[in-house]
Amino acid sequence: MTPTTTSTLAIIMAGGAGTRLWPASVAARPKHVIPGLGADGASLLGATLDRIEPLIPVSNVRVVTTEDQVDALLAAVPALHREQLVVEPEGRNTAPCIALVAAMLETTTPADATLCILPADHGVADPASFLRSLGAACEVAARRDTICTLGIHPTGPSTGYGYLQRSETPLSGSDHADAPAAYDVLRFTEKPDAITASRFLSEGNYVWNAGIFVSTLGRLTRDLARHCGATFTPLRDAIAGAAAAPHDAIAAAYAGLEPAPIDIALMEKLDDLCVVDCDAGWSDLGSWSSVAAHLKGDSTNCVQTAGVAARTSIEESEGCLVWNEGARVGVLGMNDVAVIVANGRVLVCPLERAEEIKRLVGLVERDD
Repeated sequence: MTPTTTSTLAIIMAGGAGTRLWPASVAARPKHVIPGLGADGASLLGATLDRIEPLIPVSNVRVVTTEDQVDALLAAVPALHREQLVVEPEGRNTAPCIALVAAMLETTTPADATLCILPADHGVADPASFLRSLGAACEVAARRDTICTLGIHPTGPSTGYGYLQRSETPLSGSDHADAPAAYDVLRFTEKPDAITASRFLSEGNYVWNAGIFVSTLGRLTRDLARHCGATFTPLRDAIAGAAAAPHDAIAAAYAGLEPAPIDIALMEKLDDLCVVDCDAGWSDLGSWSSVAAHLKGDSTNCVQTAGVAARTSIEESEGCLVWNEGARVGVLGMNDVAVIVANGRVLVCPLERAEEIKRLVGLVERDD
């Protein structure tokens, strides 16, 4: 990894399989490289790079992934080069993923460099607003030497997201009049039950955790060493002592790591976490129902996508998502269903039950 010459970098996490978007997303073609989920037919990874480019050039991006996804990522985003990929020996959730790239950057990058840590597979309807929030988070993280996250305005009492309770009074000191407000985080609650989520919404000072974090490299490595030493220290030691065969040393260190999300392993333990408002039409695109809400429907209020609408006929149907990757598909008299045809597989389910398909995948794929 070559030394960095500019002060803001992006770490993009792109290792998950995205099975909740089966059958379009499968191990050989994960969610973040599927054409058509991003804007203008792009992949979600490509859309993420485009969205942040006014703040962070592609040359300053590091993408963390696994070996089995390297070729798919490079094919989906030709602007990326192989040396920009940080390859995990195996997926271990987001805490080891972030610890690995932080330990690598520590050997080449100034401690005061700002890191923007983002998932590769989210959707954003208003990129300009998102960029203002991300820029404000960079400013807060550098000025206060803290870790700052983006907080999404809740659209309902979802139990699928973490909630951040923020202070009543915004922080002061931004250099930009149009910067979104920033707040101290008072409490971090991971995926509450429905009653608790409803109470949070009624209180009004809670936002969803988007899983997007901004920090200086120095602050991040200090916090990882303090709160996640069992993960960070073996990786730091492996990289420092493995000039000859770093991949083997990292693989040996990974074998002893426990999988853990960064939210629980680190962020919930901080007493000075900050959050910046983000009202940019964000979605984690974690189900076909969220994809349907994110994409625009036609005059029948049905969404046809994947670029082969000419091979799809929809009659007397409303509120459907039809994702067709090449078959001839007809939909008649259906309301609010997902019809997904991809990778030689077909899924049909009510959109309101799209969150449940993960348990179906194992049954359907068990003989493959």
